[in-house]
Amino acid sequence: MSWRQELVKSSQESREKLAELLDRQCFNLFGNHRASDRIEFITKDATLVGFAPQISNMKMTNPRIIHDHVLDSPALVFASKDCPCSIIVGPRLDKQMKKSEKMDRDEYQHICDDTFHVGVSQGVVLALNWFLDLSEAKKKHLEIAKENALKALLMFKEGKKSPIATKFVDTLAKDFNLIGFSPNIIYVKCVSDFADELGVEWCHPFSQPTLTYQHKTLPILIQVNGNIAYNETRLARNPENIKDKEMAMELTNLRGFTG
Repeated sequence: MSWRQELVKSSQESREKLAELLDRQCFNLFGNHRASDRIEFITKDATLVGFAPQISNMKMTNPRIIHDHVLDSPALVFASKDCPCSIIVGPRLDKQMKKSEKMDRDEYQHICDDTFHVGVSQGVVLALNWFLDLSEAKKKHLEIAKENALKALLMFKEGKKSPIATKFVDTLAKDFNLIGFSPNIIYVKCVSDFADELGVEWCHPFSQPTLTYQHKTLPILIQVNGNIAYNETRLARNPENIKDKEMAMELTNLRGFTG
């Protein structure tokens, strides 16, 4: 049985102990700071979500090849309340990102199609059309998608530029390398008030082009687009979207990553 299978079957107490262990293992790597403290240079208000078993990515240099990084040990997943991103941190993440299973775009689409048909009953969708479309795009179109994603990131707060967004984008440009686009985030929750949320792997396919950044010196990966949130959706912050009671109920009762 793999570590990810064991993790899905483990108790919440065991998961909390594992998260504490991984947090401490990052101490020396992060200049005598634990992972949960060190990511404050990105966001001052991050929530531990759980653990990442794998990370998929499409590089801008060769979009037809999808890199699937299946981690041989867990990495921590954090959600930011300040900025629209997921943050993945692990003591071995920099080494783990150097190894990947490579799939041709057509093979990946076949997997997505099969998973989608299974997902009609199980709710599993690996990637949405934007990702598969970009995997066939020319370099200039990839650059346009990147620039549009950055513009959306700058405007994520009420559709206006804000100091938080500007600082976040500046930090990404200064301390991180852009490595490509992410189709999804897959994770196992660490804690939950609902027992049925712990016995599964969660997979959220991003709704729009999502940039993947890797820190230049630390084992940190960030996935960003202008709409990422956790246990909520940024659509609910628009008063027009919550006038309808049914829609308001749907938007305010979401669980896990959105966007």
